[in-house]
Amino acid sequence: MHLTREFRRVTALAVACLTGLMLSPVIPLAAQENTESPSAIRLSGSATLTGDVYDFSSTPSGAEQARRPVNLWRLIFNPVITIGDLVTLPFSIMVSSRETNTVTASVPSPSFIQFLQNPANNIGMLSFTPRIGWAQASLGSHVPQYSELSTGDEQIFGAGLELKPGSFRFAVNGGTSQRAIEPDSLNSVRGAYARHMYSAKIGYGKEDASFADLNIVRAKDDVSSLGTRPAGIDPQEGLVVTANYRIGLSDNTSVTGEIGGSAFTRDLGADIASVSSPVPESVYKHRISTATDYAGTLMFNYSEKAWGFKAGSKYIGAGYFSLAFPYMQPDRLDFLLAPYAKLFENTLSMNGSIGYRTNNLSETKASTSSQLIGSFTAIAMVSENISFNTRYANYGIRNRMQVDTLKIDMVTNSFSLSPSFNIPTTALINTIPLSWSLDAYNEVNTMTQREMTNNTQSYMGMYMASFIEIPLSSTLTVSYMTNDVPDAELELLSASAGLSYRLLENAVRPSLNVTWSQNSMASFTPDEQFLVRVGAEWSITPSLTFTLAATSNSYRYGTSRPDVSFRETFLETSLSMSF
Repeated sequence: MHLTREFRRVTALAVACLTGLMLSPVIPLAAQENTESPSAIRLSGSATLTGDVYDFSSTPSGAEQARRPVNLWRLIFNPVITIGDLVTLPFSIMVSSRETNTVTASVPSPSFIQFLQNPANNIGMLSFTPRIGWAQASLGSHVPQYSELSTGDEQIFGAGLELKPGSFRFAVNGGTSQRAIEPDSLNSVRGAYARHMYSAKIGYGKEDASFADLNIVRAKDDVSSLGTRPAGIDPQEGLVVTANYRIGLSDNTSVTGEIGGSAFTRDLGADIASVSSPVPESVYKHRISTATDYAGTLMFNYSEKAWGFKAGSKYIGAGYFSLAFPYMQPDRLDFLLAPYAKLFENTLSMNGSIGYRTNNLSETKASTSSQLIGSFTAIAMVSENISFNTRYANYGIRNRMQVDTLKIDMVTNSFSLSPSFNIPTTALINTIPLSWSLDAYNEVNTMTQREMTNNTQSYMGMYMASFIEIPLSSTLTVSYMTNDVPDAELELLSASAGLSYRLLENAVRPSLNVTWSQNSMASFTPDEQFLVRVGAEWSITPSLTFTLAATSNSYRYGTSRPDVSFRETFLETSLSMSF
């Protein structure tokens, strides 16, 4: 198979890194010789090199497309340098032989900085987080996590510093959360503005006792980062200021909460607004596309050894938006009650929750919906060899649409029961886990009484046997699922068997797994799939492991696609080392 220049470069880098580790570099040797010295330098961590080779064919040719790249190599390197008892320098690097980007927009010819910034590109993650006593820095890709309403969901490529001297808490972070990507209609690239994000936190107290923090997050798109404005994409800007806290009332009682305000501009090209704004113009320019609002959370927590609960609420205003939490749903009010209990010397554990949510508090939308969400889970240990796990969840939603014919009630009920039996004998240990689940969806138009249902049932049974005298174990699994939709019923049936063995004092562990499955929909004849996987894991040393696995998958369609089939072969290798 032809090896590309990129592949050879990455392979050489990976081999060099692993070879250097296996040859015991000077730093860890120096550390071993000075383990008693407080200034000793120690190197620890892990390194993993993986390689995938893939082959695909279909009948007729071109009827199906390959689902993986022909080859893909990755190096995951996580070294940690420790100096004495005070300084810790952890790194995290992931190198890939080809672009496997699925999250952010692709760049046909990325610059070196764009190459580093993309969390799914050839250097998918490059971070350096040194710690010196109560000070920790972050360089490269990292996710600042401050609080529920400020920042904690958006990865940035930049730098950060966190200080915790005594009871004081300080943090600053800054970097790029979105690369600049020029639009290219010929290659279906929408484009994106460079987005820079900066945040800061100052507080006092301890997380497990009482504390109070002030958080500030500022994010803004750089309009000058692109030569051509992307169609349908406006540059945005956002500012969030929040205060979160925890008040420890006693050893088992606490109150947590947060209150915040935001200013969010949907289009930086919009005109400056003439109305007054609660945010000074010197800090944030208020435009006609800018919305300001506030949000708040409050939670009461009580815990005993055998029982406890938490209860609280959350309000998110219609105009509240944090670019550090881009998927936060605004314009809603939530209430939550979640108790738990452990009974009969912890042989019975129960926890549950019930919540209520309503949206469109601003009454600016065409409809308002309310949701009732509840769940309950119980785990019972009947004996040392018998246990039961059951779970129930309810999700109900009702919208109050002004148009009568669109008034809808929806209820989803989910129930599962999972018993497990352990049957030891003199020759082997038998374990039998079973499960049954039901997901029932019902939708009713409250005016026309038109009803739609969608019910899914799943059954699964597994038998696992581990021999006592010989290092052999086996599994047998059978599963069946049916999805009952009017005029389109779906059925899935599968069975699999597996064997694993241990050789050379457990150093080599070969395995075999065979799976057969079929699925059918409506009146079509079933599709069939046959999959075989053979693998082995070899512990060369306690810290060095090599794995090899080959998978063959054959799939043939039924009458939904007559005479169409495909076959794929997948070879996986990995070499992992801890040091």
